[in-house]
Amino acid sequence: MGLGGALGALCRYGVEQAFTALAHGSPGFPWGTFGVNISGAFFLGWILARAETGADGGDWLRCFAGIGFCGAFTTFSSVNLEMLEMMRSQAALLAGVYFVSSFACGIAAVSLGTMLGMKKQAARP
Repeated sequence: MGLGGALGALCRYGVEQAFTALAHGSPGFPWGTFGVNISGAFFLGWILARAETGADGGDWLRCFAGIGFCGAFTTFSSVNLEMLEMMRSQAALLAGVYFVSSFACGIAAVSLGTMLGMKKQAARP
């Protein structure tokens, strides 16, 4: 689990740095956090679907990749901090869009990941 967490944290840092460089440090929608949380939700759905069926290592996969990697890769606390910063800078509408899109897209991503994880298992002979 610890190694998965270390890898997840390093990947999150890399993604955040890439998005910051693309945005040239300008304030606005926090695409880095949004991207890691949505992709992490998808990956977690897929991992847990695979582990639930006993495929691909089951408990080991769930602990290493689900709890470790995804737990360190994604972040709910940063979402809250970024929304607070938006509201403090009089960007309440942007904060609302960020809140709604984070949860709506996160639910869609974890649902799609779960569906694809189960579908792959069903396709195995």
